[in-house]
This record gives sequence, C-alpha cells and structure tokens, in this order.
Amino acid sequence: MARVSRNASIPYTQLGLVQCRIGIAWLNESTRWHCPRGVTLLPVVDMNVRLPFSLIWQKDNSSTLLQKLVAEVEAARIAPRN
Repeated sequence: MARVSRNASIPYTQLGLVQCRIGIAWLNESTRWHCPRGVTLLPVVDMNVRLPFSLIWQKDNSSTLLQKLVAEVEAARIAPRN
C-alpha cells in the first residue's frame, strides 16, 4: 500500500511536487502548457471520466449570443449520453 506524504490541490503545486520527484499527479490536458522542464504529461485515452464544470456570466448581461449559449449548454446537460 502506498503512503501519501504530500497532498496538493493546486495544479501548479502538484506539478512542482512531480518536478521534485516527490509524487505523481492526475491533471487535465490543459496542464500541458504549464509543465515544468523534465515533467512529462502522458495522455490517458481510455478513461471515461465525467468532470463537472460551470458556466459563469455577469447577471446583467443580456447578450442574445450568451442566451443561445446558455440554452445549448442546458440542452446538452439534460440530453442522454451515448
């Protein structure tokens, strides 16, 4: 059984721990643009993980484009997945 000696919730801290050879990390793909020298990001292509996300906007924004985007996101959220 592995022993956890360090724990970090901030991706940059996780990358720093990996760079110092203190651990490993599961991070999203956008992290590849912030990987320090010597750290390798290995894609895991067969993992089916649903990640939560939030759509955030200013309450007083009455943009028609924003309303369409919100409607599309809400429709996708409710639609069954294959």
